[in-house]
Amino acid sequence: IMLSIRSARERILFEKLQQQIKDKTADCQFLLLPISIELSPADTRLVNKYIDNIKAVGFEVDPFGGNTFVISAIPASFPDENINGVFYDILDQLRDNPRELKKQADNFLLKAICKSAMRLVNKTLADEEIKLLVASLGKTKMPYSCPEGRPTVIHFSNNELLRRFGRKD
Repeated sequence: IMLSIRSARERILFEKLQQQIKDKTADCQFLLLPISIELSPADTRLVNKYIDNIKAVGFEVDPFGGNTFVISAIPASFPDENINGVFYDILDQLRDNPRELKKQADNFLLKAICKSAMRLVNKTLADEEIKLLVASLGKTKMPYSCPEGRPTVIHFSNNELLRRFGRKD
């Protein structure tokens, strides 16, 4: 059995944030130093249009005049490194997929957040962390794929492995 750690983390984070939106209990962590972010006029309109959706998942983003916004909190399970970069990634995905956004703004936003957040997490896991990840994945509603549909787990039988390595017995 092969496990995609990134896809598994995306699935776990996605379902956690999705539940928080449903329960209206978005968990956020306040930043020690708020981040100001300067946007283009088009991105400013995009943020203003979807600010309630953005806040619903745990971002505290407020207008600061002109095209400037201040990010004072991020979702609790969100990596706190390169927040500017992740926020711009999220805006790119929102801007590039208007049809998907219109259909399901919250789910689309969650997918964008998960995809961007997991791009940052790039560390080797200890055995205990892998066990915890697998246990958390097992508690999700859709443990076999990430929110984008990529598999989290692939199973190869012994016969399949032998065949792929050119062995017959």
